[in-house]
Amino acid sequence: DVCSSDLVYIKGEWYDLNALVNSPTTGLTIAAATAINNLGQILATASDAVGNTHTVILTIGKKESRDNRPLP
Repeated sequence: DVCSSDLVYIKGEWYDLNALVNSPTTGLTIAAATAINNLGQILATASDAVGNTHTVILTIGKKESRDNRPLP
């Protein structure tokens, strides 16, 4: 697995982390992905709407509803 800026390469696919985070809803913009573990969790740095920097953990997987039912 490879990470570079806001793109990551996992199991043969590139992912745009900003597209996955749904930036308009969260208010976060991923600046850099720095590590990926065996569970597919990504350690990244993100900025919020006022410029504060945050460390975030992202998990790429199936979308689920709030009650853990898979979404279409």
